[in-house]
Amino acid sequence: MTRTAYIILIAAAAAIAVAVVLLVWRPFDSRPAIADGAPGTWQEQTAADPLRLTLSAAGDDGGVPMYSIAFQRPEAQTYSGRLEGDTIVVLSPDAQDTVWVITYDEGADALLVARADGTQRHILRRVPR
Repeated sequence: MTRTAYIILIAAAAAIAVAVVLLVWRPFDSRPAIADGAPGTWQEQTAADPLRLTLSAAGDDGGVPMYSIAFQRPEAQTYSGRLEGDTIVVLSPDAQDTVWVITYDEGADALLVARADGTQRHILRRVPR
């Protein structure tokens, strides 16, 4: 091989390595996917009376991201929530108890919403704008 061929080969290998780092391995992104992926409007697709919610960023509290979660069913009610690890915990109106736990499936772009006591579970899909 000529010197030019080696240079092209090394440049191509370096480009592939950079692409893998940027697309697959996110070492510089310390925030979980739910922090940026969950905000939006979501709804169950298969239920006769679907659960629908709108999740919005609401600043932070001492460095902990906070969210506003507006449920449209069964009754219209807005809750506050906070990021805890890879989940958003939805707090009771007095902020003493966890009412719902929300996880985000990045690959499916779906929210998994469950009552904290385990009595209800819902899979919600993003509602197009």
